[in-house]
Amino acid sequence: MWASAHIASKSAIFALASSITFSSFLSPSSFFVTGHGYLDTPRSRNYYAHQEGPTCSGVGCPPAEYCHHCLNLNEDICGKFGERSYDSDTWLDKNGNQMPWMNQEVYTEGDEIIVRSYLDTHHNGHMEIRACNKGKDCTVADFEKEGSALIFVRDNIYEGPDGTPAMPPDENYPERGMYAGGQGGGIKSFEFVYRLPEGMYGDEILLQWLYITANSCSPPGYAEYFAAHPELPSSYWTPGVATCQPPYPNDGTRGTYWPERFYNCAEVKVLQSGTSSPTISPKPTPAPTTGSPTVSLNPTLPPATTPSCLAEWTDCTYDWSGCCEGLKCTQVNQAGWGTCLVDTCTVTAPPTNAATPNPTTPPTSGGTYCCGDRNTGYQQCNSSSWCNENTSNCKTCGGFMTTVPLQQSGCCSWGGDCSSQDPSTNPGCHYLQSDCEGSCGGTWQAFLLS
Repeated sequence: MWASAHIASKSAIFALASSITFSSFLSPSSFFVTGHGYLDTPRSRNYYAHQEGPTCSGVGCPPAEYCHHCLNLNEDICGKFGERSYDSDTWLDKNGNQMPWMNQEVYTEGDEIIVRSYLDTHHNGHMEIRACNKGKDCTVADFEKEGSALIFVRDNIYEGPDGTPAMPPDENYPERGMYAGGQGGGIKSFEFVYRLPEGMYGDEILLQWLYITANSCSPPGYAEYFAAHPELPSSYWTPGVATCQPPYPNDGTRGTYWPERFYNCAEVKVLQSGTSSPTISPKPTPAPTTGSPTVSLNPTLPPATTPSCLAEWTDCTYDWSGCCEGLKCTQVNQAGWGTCLVDTCTVTAPPTNAATPNPTTPPTSGGTYCCGDRNTGYQQCNSSSWCNENTSNCKTCGGFMTTVPLQQSGCCSWGGDCSSQDPSTNPGCHYLQSDCEGSCGGTWQAFLLS
């Protein structure tokens, strides 16, 4: 049975970080150690928001997602983290409008395709992926229909030491792609080949990816699978635990017999067999970072009087072009919220009565002292001169006054040792303890000084 999952909560803008932390980790199921993972290729909605959200703006630009691997709860199909759901009717852009459909890949019916996934915290288990040709109108029932599942073909062994075995197909559960490496095995990136279902094609195909963990209970068929493949290390599963009992709750609830699950969705196009397929599967172009949408509510007759606009310090999260002249809707925190601030790109001089900031004395050596941009892991200064003026401005811009590039002193763990993880995979979480234990919901692991 195909399942789905997640949770919710929130307060005000600057309380969002703590809201996410407690809603996600002090839930009734908080006594379970959480795994973390996401669908990389085709690019899932949450991974798209992680990659494009920090720098894009305007129509079709999603709020930045800094915990794209955290969608272990669900409302309908596509998973959820904090207040942000990735279901079609609730996934909104920074203007508060539904996100447009954006195909991440173009395939042909019945093709064998590459599916890459990443397990930030490996808790054994397997992945499944299913398809629906109704676009934004897909329902849970559509992914439970016979013929919706993609069939696992082979494991390409994308990562791992010499001798890492390719995980064979499960003849009893052909939709399963079994994950190698085991807990603490160090393998995080996976590349599987899956076959698309015959008869499944259309301009808007929604794929639902599911990672079912296997550390608290073993899904049915695991004992038989590993008995049939004695060449696989016993560490690749968790023998001795109870057998999981599907069907699992669609909201992601966990229990003794309900494993933790992760939910992602990806938007693709599948051509009918026999039609020509493009040689390149293009990625969507992010919305431009300057200018306004060409569509106007009053395209021919501008208002005779000055239109109402949003004043300085007004929230503009859902109206990124509504700030008054001289102001710009600026992203002010990791959740993608916006506030109308002075547009330093057009203002040539500060007011004559502006107070001179009294910044903290910068270090005398190494790097540049400025407002570090969280999107880069504080490796670069914020591009706004206003943000760089003082600590107060920097905080409003969602940054941190520091010497860049900031040296990493630890890493953010969601279970297991994170010291060998590339911090660029999640720069918004791996450089500051406050980020990690705040909005990222992790545990800070300080590096040992040699």
